[in-house]
Amino acid sequence: MIAPVSIATPRYQLRVEFTWAVDRFSHLVIDQSGRRMSSIEGDTDQAWPPSPPIQQLSLEVIEGKPVILGVGGAGKGHWSISVTCVERDGIDAIRFELACRCRGTIGQLASTYQQGSTALNIHPRQGTLCRALELNEYSLFPAAAAEGPTQQWSYEITE
Repeated sequence: MIAPVSIATPRYQLRVEFTWAVDRFSHLVIDQSGRRMSSIEGDTDQAWPPSPPIQQLSLEVIEGKPVILGVGGAGKGHWSISVTCVERDGIDAIRFELACRCRGTIGQLASTYQQGSTALNIHPRQGTLCRALELNEYSLFPAAAAEGPTQQWSYEITE
């Protein structure tokens, strides 16, 4: 069994926890009042899953702060992720920075979440946010203008 990997904001307003699920890590973001959002993962048959298929994670300390770093692959894509805790306008946030290096035709790239009825806030930094209202699902995509084999997107989650 692979141990969970997690970090929390300095005031413990938010935390993210990565847990092993079949062949990749899924993650959950939870705030101090119990509101949560969970990543929607794909399966081994999907070349372009709804969220990056992260298969290796490490918890590092960079400039005195904990950082989760990860990589994974599916189909013709190789994904990487960096997760840090930051302060956004005086509010604690968890920042996700992702990239996918693709060979050949690029399929749909995204980070997709399911939320409860009281949602956490998602702030795109680089890329586009889309919400499916009836399912309370959120997807973040690389910027449409991105060109070349490496696509990037970044976002922050706050209370």
